[in-house]
Amino acid sequence: MSLQTHLSKIELEERFSSNEACERQLFEMKWPRGFACPRCGKNHYYTISTRRHPLYECSQCGHQASATASTIFEKTHIPLPKWFSAIYAVFIDNAGYSAIQLSKDACVSYPTAWLMMHKIREGLSNDAQYRFLLGVIGLDEAYFEAPEKSYKRGRGATKAPVSAKTPQDALDLPHAPGLKLQAIEDGEALLKLPTAEGIFSAESSILIRI
Repeated sequence: MSLQTHLSKIELEERFSSNEACERQLFEMKWPRGFACPRCGKNHYYTISTRRHPLYECSQCGHQASATASTIFEKTHIPLPKWFSAIYAVFIDNAGYSAIQLSKDACVSYPTAWLMMHKIREGLSNDAQYRFLLGVIGLDEAYFEAPEKSYKRGRGATKAPVSAKTPQDALDLPHAPGLKLQAIEDGEALLKLPTAEGIFSAESSILIRI
């Protein structure tokens, strides 16, 4: 799931202040071209509003679908506005948003906050795995090494370098719209680009930073 992080926290809370508003957002994200039955593909449906989360019953085959099914919100008893606020906080907090802080902000127990954070991070990870980077892409390398008494830093180090890929437009922004990391054999692999398969669209322009 992706929220509009250019909204301020006040704007977010005003826009998604109720379960109904959040449900509408989820419905539009799941079916941007209008409802389509997951089973038969038909578009006409009836809304069943007697449950915590509405069900959408296909008038053709009777299959019942939900906007929260197969998402981190499935079967949740936590109000959706609290979920939306937590996702927003994770996106905009540079220092790293913690379960302890979420517990205080959302007025939930620490175990509940921890579970919410786990689901949010898992959802973000799964989303990033299947999303292509688009536009002008910047490639660079970084080395992650454990401190030792004697070791060489940077290029030539024995530790594996990691290539970082991000839309070039994001390089000067506090919150990059896309970033992917991948372990590579050495810095020269950046010039060959085989490691970039499945990372960005074939129509993207590549900028390599050496």
